[in-house]
Amino acid sequence: MSVTPQQPERPPLASSLAIATELWVLVTIAQIVAVCGQFTMASDQIDQVRDDMARQGQPVSYGLVVTMVIVISIVMIGGICGTLTWFARSGRNWARLGLGFLSFYLVVQTVYAFFVAGADHWTMIPTVIGGVGALGAGVLLLHRDSDQYCKDMAAWRAEKKRPTSTYPPGGYPPVGGYPPVGGYPPPGQYPGQNPGQYPGAGQHPQYPQYGQPGYPPQQYQPPGPQNSQQSQNEPDTGERK
Repeated sequence: MSVTPQQPERPPLASSLAIATELWVLVTIAQIVAVCGQFTMASDQIDQVRDDMARQGQPVSYGLVVTMVIVISIVMIGGICGTLTWFARSGRNWARLGLGFLSFYLVVQTVYAFFVAGADHWTMIPTVIGGVGALGAGVLLLHRDSDQYCKDMAAWRAEKKRPTSTYPPGGYPPVGGYPPVGGYPPPGQYPGQNPGQYPGAGQHPQYPQYGQPGYPPQQYQPPGPQNSQQSQNEPDTGERK
């Protein structure tokens, strides 16, 4: 008998991890805005790339180089942060720890941005917003509820990968023994029982008793004086060693 096993229930998302991943969406947007506004800080690298391409006979405009740098930066920031955020929300512990490391790295980078050139630029606004959001996200990512959620999700995924059993939930063989197969015991084996039933507790087959009609059998000869004397008169022909 095959029994359809119940699917394990998915653990509910921890509120601390949910808020942390939502904060990281805000941090990612803030970092993209800050990078778009700080392209002038990479002017040295942009000039070097432009000069190299010009020496190879591939003149390129300044605007094209800036666009390439901005696009690459956006793809890297959005790809890395978005991937880690998605996996952390799905209960992957390595993604949670990686996102926590990036959170505190951005906090340090935000503090450092106050002491470099261009600290009075408008791009400091998204930088500070991203740093504060990263600080809150880092604390929530390292919360014990977030850690417990990742452990529960790991156990849930392991349970889903376990092969399903075709035996009843109570174990095999079933409690109470196997059911009768083929009408056991045979009909008529026990007097007074219906076909296919076992004798009840305290019931035994009703055999004829001594002295009742039909017992002992007719061919049975009880021992008597004649038989006893005849057996004594018979010679013993057996050899004894």
